[in-house]
Amino acid sequence: MNKSSVKFFLVLVVILLVVQALVYFSLNFDNVKDLLSSSKDSVENIDYKSIRLSKFTNQGNSLPVIKKCSFVTDQKPSHKPVIFSEIAWMGKLEQSNKEWLKIQKMIGGKIDIKGWQIINQSGRLFIDINSSTILSNEQSSLTLYRGPDFKGSIKNTDEALKLFDSNCNLIDEVFAQPQWPAGNNEKKLSMKRAANLTWYDDGVKKKVRKTDQPEEYSVAIQTQPVDQLIISHIQAGSEQSSQDEFIKIYNPTDQDLDLENLSLKKKTKSGREYILVSPSKFKGIIKTKDYFLISHKEYSGTPDLFYSNHSSPIAYSNNTIILYDTTGQIIDQINYERINKDDIWQNEKSPQEGD
Repeated sequence: MNKSSVKFFLVLVVILLVVQALVYFSLNFDNVKDLLSSSKDSVENIDYKSIRLSKFTNQGNSLPVIKKCSFVTDQKPSHKPVIFSEIAWMGKLEQSNKEWLKIQKMIGGKIDIKGWQIINQSGRLFIDINSSTILSNEQSSLTLYRGPDFKGSIKNTDEALKLFDSNCNLIDEVFAQPQWPAGNNEKKLSMKRAANLTWYDDGVKKKVRKTDQPEEYSVAIQTQPVDQLIISHIQAGSEQSSQDEFIKIYNPTDQDLDLENLSLKKKTKSGREYILVSPSKFKGIIKTKDYFLISHKEYSGTPDLFYSNHSSPIAYSNNTIILYDTTGQIIDQINYERINKDDIWQNEKSPQEGD
């Protein structure tokens, strides 16, 4: 085949393709016209976000709809297994719109709070914890910040926050009616939770009012200063048994204190913590200016409370004993290098027994 024949063949192919395109256009004119003229399908109105998200759905099906818990409910909060432990409704000194809040685990073990929700009174603040989030003994709290974690503001007055679990059970709530029960807007002091679930300014204990259903009634509650408790004595073992051990707590205040839901742990030299008494097992009243003795089951005396976990006794050396309040804040901690058999370590802050 010579060059002229090749050129003729190529020209013929191009002509056939053009004719085919014209025939298709004429037969489908209405469809093509609709496609080009429809504002719904024009380039300017394409929903690129939907296109991107459709890759993660099955055959273009819509994403799962989040079931939003109803803020209005007749339920009373359980305050378990998690509570609001701190709320900075006033923001920060440098940025008043940078509010944040913290939730705290109240029981031992691990809790997955996936599917839990936090909602404010207007519904504009809505936090859906949509991925697996584990609260454990090592990481017992979760802090959420306006901006990266939630949209909407926490108002300074006439506000409310509620915490729901994944089944929309009411776990905790707090109200500003019209003022918050604690916190300082001028000094930007957050409001923190005390052991008896009352609120106080960060750094300053104060009396507040606890409200289960504020529109119906409120109960005045005296703030119990459990944060003044002292770990006064420690025995790490004796000749009789290496588990003949106890930890004694002293109450220096002028009132009897309820120890319910506190927790006692030991921390090893490596930094790992072990439960001695879990919050659910910590019960008892410590009298004013008196002692409360907690021991291993092998202790030779009579304690006020046994450990809830006997598998991790305290060691003779390089341990830290830590007393926590109900929100996971440290009340007192004692680090010691060595306590010999039959020796009893005594805190210099506590009086001699019998004084």
